[in-house]
Amino acid sequence: MTTPGLANGLYKTFVGLSLGGFLLNAVGDVTKTLCKRKDEDALVTSGVFALFRHPNYTGEQVGWTFNFLAGVASIFVAATGSKVKSVVVNPLVWASFFGWLGIEFVLCAATTTLEHRQKTSYGERPEYHDWVQRTW
Repeated sequence: MTTPGLANGLYKTFVGLSLGGFLLNAVGDVTKTLCKRKDEDALVTSGVFALFRHPNYTGEQVGWTFNFLAGVASIFVAATGSKVKSVVVNPLVWASFFGWLGIEFVLCAATTTLEHRQKTSYGERPEYHDWVQRTW
């Protein structure tokens, strides 16, 4: 497979994974909203929360990571021959990388803050500790 052919396949894969991440984020938001509407103090452990403690943040991290990678792959699709080498020094690639890095930093900080708030709010409940042990 040629470099553009491989890059095109990766691009399509990365776009799909990016959309999957943002879908996980949206499903997490809807699940939490519906559960909190019934009981504002509820610990949400159903739906995607049965697998992920923070599907919203996890989904965004997956979405933005693969969005960045799809962008890089698209540059490889457009590049041919000696232009492929220039992708590494392309300022747009680096700007995108630092943008992605910033988003990841903000999401990691938000996750840490939420972890602390949840431990403060639900730390006395045995179901909280069980949930933390079995989720990612």
